[in-house]
Amino acid sequence: MVTLDEIKKILPDDLLTYLTDETGTGVIDDTKLQEIIDNANEYFEYKLPKAPEAVRDEAARNYVISRLYAYVGNADMAAMYMQMWQREMEMYFTEVRTQLMEQQLQESSTKIAMQSNERVFTEEELEYW
Repeated sequence: MVTLDEIKKILPDDLLTYLTDETGTGVIDDTKLQEIIDNANEYFEYKLPKAPEAVRDEAARNYVISRLYAYVGNADMAAMYMQMWQREMEMYFTEVRTQLMEQQLQESSTKIAMQSNERVFTEEELEYW
């Protein structure tokens, strides 16, 4: 799970202040930041319940940064980080699908059983051709 301290290690204080300080106090709004982190952790626990924690955390970190940029109206940066967490999810789902397909191939029989009636043509039947 992503934590407040983790986000504070990733982003410099002045940037976090810019992204969270709506009142102009010049300090990081930990309450707002924690709310976004909680939403991210909850979202990815729901969307990726069986994913490794590292996958969920990476997606959650990018989600948090995306939401912070969206709050200040920086649509370009928000979109960039949104694409990053969406790509993380897509890569995970692709990996899961690939593993399932490989498992199904291994479980299925590689032999093909075929049956057919023996064909016997008479001279009369061959004349039609």
